[in-house]
Parts: sequence; structure tokens; C-alpha cells
Amino acid sequence: MNPTKDLPQTTQKVNTKKSVTKIILILSLCLTSYNLLAQEGSKKVIDSLTVRVETLSGKEKLEALTELGRIEFVTPNLLSRAQDIENEAKKQKDSHYLLTAYTYKMGYYFRVYNPDSINHYIKLSEPIARILPFTDKAVNRYEYNKSLSYLLRGLYDLALINQKRHLERVEQAGDVDPKIHLGIYMNLGNTYYLMEKYGEAQRKFKEALKYSRLSKNEKLNEVAILSLIAHSSSQSNNHKEATQYNDSIRQILNEFGTTFSPEFVSTQKAIADILDIQISLGLKDLKKAKELIKNFSQESDDKIKKSLKPDYNKILASYFSATHEYDKALDYIEQNIDQYGAEQRIFVLPPYFKEKASLLYDKQKYKLAYNELLKATNLADSINDSHSAIQLDELATIYELNLKEAEIARTRTQLKFSQTIIIALIVVAILLLTIALIIRNNFAKQKTKNNVLFKQQEELSKNINYYKKMIIDKANTNSININPLFQQLEEYMLKEEAYKDPNINREDLASTLGTNRQYLGSAIKEETGLTFTGYINKYRLENARKLLLENKDISIDDIIVECGYSSRSTFHRLFKEYYGMAPHELKLASISLQKEIIEEEMDDL
Repeated sequence: MNPTKDLPQTTQKVNTKKSVTKIILILSLCLTSYNLLAQEGSKKVIDSLTVRVETLSGKEKLEALTELGRIEFVTPNLLSRAQDIENEAKKQKDSHYLLTAYTYKMGYYFRVYNPDSINHYIKLSEPIARILPFTDKAVNRYEYNKSLSYLLRGLYDLALINQKRHLERVEQAGDVDPKIHLGIYMNLGNTYYLMEKYGEAQRKFKEALKYSRLSKNEKLNEVAILSLIAHSSSQSNNHKEATQYNDSIRQILNEFGTTFSPEFVSTQKAIADILDIQISLGLKDLKKAKELIKNFSQESDDKIKKSLKPDYNKILASYFSATHEYDKALDYIEQNIDQYGAEQRIFVLPPYFKEKASLLYDKQKYKLAYNELLKATNLADSINDSHSAIQLDELATIYELNLKEAEIARTRTQLKFSQTIIIALIVVAILLLTIALIIRNNFAKQKTKNNVLFKQQEELSKNINYYKKMIIDKANTNSININPLFQQLEEYMLKEEAYKDPNINREDLASTLGTNRQYLGSAIKEETGLTFTGYINKYRLENARKLLLENKDISIDDIIVECGYSSRSTFHRLFKEYYGMAPHELKLASISLQKEIIEEEMDDL
């Protein structure tokens, strides 16, 4: 049927009932094909690379096979190329390239519309995708295809859950390729569009547009995304904005068209033309719509018309419905019903049955309208029941995966915490060991030092006794050279041990010796160079040292009392100043040295 021959000349009310069309999926697949590494290459390049593959091995061979698949992504050869990648990946046990092979196969089956094969490879890919990082390109292609497969089956809620989960994971992963965000936001926009949430769809497409400008082939991505935004605006009855976006698309195609493939340019121009017709119908400008339909029919090639036939049929049905030419409108609606039925895209049919019922009702064929409406209701219920079962099954799987991921995350956290505790304990153990070694080293040094000091004290004690005896002998033979008062003091101190009295003072001692405190202090200074207090401390400390060396069982407190000190701290301070070690160190050194002497004597025996 040539629609231009049947176009009426009158302008009537426009029926703009919304239904699911194929435009969104065509655009999605077009952009998907590109983002999944599609590139048309010359036969010479393909042949050269094919020969080169035979000479390669290992990772290089996988990379070359993947490149061949990328070049021939939009050709029928893709399936065999994907099989070559799969065989080699299994041989080398490489998960990344095995998942790449499966995503290539999904791409092929998307183009030929084979949902069963798509689902088969999604199930094969699921366990592989779980073990690879979220930033892996093959994982992101798989996630993109998985969401798109939900859209093809009308499982919009599942698609939305999957896409949001994918986006959350990618954002948690940090810095990733802009193409990954681009694909996710494209899928989100498609989902909201098909759910007829056009405002949200626009927001997601605009996010995708931001990321498209960060990736290569910016203009190619921009054209496809602007087209989606324009369609969302049109469906929201914002026809002015839709026209602006459509004009931007044509401007880019005119300016950069030579950088795109001819097929892409032709398809995008045809889509823009159909949108212009839709906008005209939305504005109730049937005269302009008629002219645009005529131009499209005459100028578009057969291949483009065939690929866009369901969308074009929908536009023509809307036009003829607006002019009350219901038979012609019904004809185009029935063409779409037949096509979608043959393709087994059952979930798309209920809106068309409803639209058919509406047209029959306008024709006053109420019984037939009721039957079509009943078909739509029964089919929608059947689809909902089928989808509910699928969605419950898929949601259960997602729930189980979330539980496993949560368990893995918890285990990792616990492991990290345990590792932190172990590291902390190791550090503490090293510190304690270091401190113990330092203490041991210092103790050994101190012990050696104390032994040396002890020996020095023994020598000093001998010398003191020798010099005391010499002084006494000298005093007896030449007492005229010693101050008589000091000689009297020395005899009194040795005989009476007056220094042991903690309350001894210069006045009482001077009185006992029959002199005054000034003469006594002068005599001590003249003979020893010490003050009265220093003189008394000298006697006390020598006595303390003697007690420590001669009596190993005596306590420090007993020595303090025996030597005339009333302050423990004063005794310790003075003792260390005089002898270079604390009282207990001298005692330990004495005991240690005695043990060494006994051991040496035992060895000699």
C-alpha cells in the first residue's frame, strides 16, 4: 500500500495514543553495537589479520581474535569470530576473553532477535562476571546486554534493578572508562522511556550525553542520544523542545556526516523524519504531517523503510485515525500486530490490541472492539503472570547474590581486621622484644660497670685503710704537724662513732671537745677541705659501704639507720654521688663477684 495515495485533504482530531515502538530499541542497538567495539573494516585488513592470527599464541592470539570480532561486529561473521575467541579462551583458561566471546554472541543474537540464545549466553556469563572486577570491560558489556535482554522481554522492573545495581558498583569502583557510565545511563534512559516515565528518561539520557562527550567518536554518540532525548520530549508533549533537539541532530549529520558510516547517517535521518511527523501530529498540524509522510515515502530507501516499518506504521495509523479513516489506520495497526506476533514479541502486543479496539469502537463495531479489548486484557494478564514468575526467580537470584556479596564483604572486613590485629600484635611484640633487649643490654653493661666500681671500691677501701694507718702512724711520730683539735676530733669519731647519731651537730660536738663551733669548723676545713656536714657524711657513707660489703643479709633500711641518716632519699643521693652506684647496685655487685670467685675456686678444685 502506498500511503501517500490515501492521504486525506482534511484536518481532523489527532489520536496520539502512546504505545511501545521499536525506535528506542533500534537506537539502543545502534549505539550498543558501536560501544561494544563495532567497526567495519576492509576485506584486506580482515584477511591480513586472519593470516596473522595463525602465527600467534597466548594472550596475543586472544587479542587478535578479539580485534577480528570487533572489526566484523556488524557482519554475519561475528558468530564464527566469537566461537574462535571462545575456543581459544577455554584453551587458555582466560575468563576475560571467554566473557568477551559470550558478549559478542549476545550482540549477534540481539541483531537477529533471538531472545532464547541471548538468555542462554547471559546464564553462561553470570558466574564468570562474578569473579571478574566491575571495571573489566567484558563485565560491563555483559551487564549492558543483560539489561537490554530484560527490555526486549518487557521486564522493565528487573532491568531497572539491574542497571541501578550496576551503576552503584561502578561508582564504588572509582575511576572508570566514561563509556561504562555512558552505557549504564543509556540503558536507564531506555528503561524509563519504555515504562513511559519520559521525564526521568530525559534526565538519564542527558547524563549519558555528558559522558559521551568524554569518549571517542563523541558526535556519533551525541546524535543517537539527542534522538532519544527528542523522542522523550515528544512523548511528554513538549514538541518545541523535541523540534530543537531534532534540528540539532540534522545539523550534526550535515556537518560531520562524512565521518559516520552511510548506513548510520541514513538511519538517523529517517528516524528524525519520523519524529518530525510525530511532532506535527502532536501539534495537530495534519497538513504538515501529510507533506512529511509523502517526503519520507519518496526519499527513504527500502532497507531503511523495512528497519523502521513498525514505527512508520504507527505514525500512519495515528494519522489515519486522526482523519477518521479507521480502516486504513486498522490496516497499519494489524501489520504491526502480525510482525510482532511473528517475532514472538508478545509483550508489545497489548497496547496495539487496545488501539485496534479503540478504532473498532470509533467504527461503531462494539462487539469486535470488545473482543480486541478482551484479547488485550487476557494477554496482558498472561504476560504479567509470566513476568511475575520470571521476576520472582530473578529477584531471588539477585537476593542470593547480594547475600553472597555481603558475606564476602563481611569476611574481607573481618580478615582485614584480623590482619590489622596481627600486625599490631607483631609490632607490639617487636617493641617488647626490642625493649627487653635494651634492658638486658643495659643490665649487662650496668652489671659490668658495677663490678668494676665494686673492685674500685675494694681497692679504695684498702687504700683508705692504708692511708688511715699511715696518718695515725705519722701523727704518733710527728703529731706537731697535725692540728691538735682535728686529731682530738678524729680519735673521738673513731672511738665513739659519733657520726651514727642522726642529731649530731657542730655546737654539741664542739662543746664535747671543749671548743667552740668556729674553731671546730676551721680545723676540719684546714685538714680535709670539707665542711662539717661533708666530714660527717664521709664517715657515714664509708660505714655504709663497709656494711654493704661485709654483710650481705643486712637491709638498706637497716644500714640507713645504722649510719645515722634519717632520710632515705638523702642517703641514696649522697651514696651515688660518692661511689657512682646506688647502694643496692653495690650490694648486687658484691654478691655477683663473690659467686664468680666461688665458681673460679670450684673450677680450680
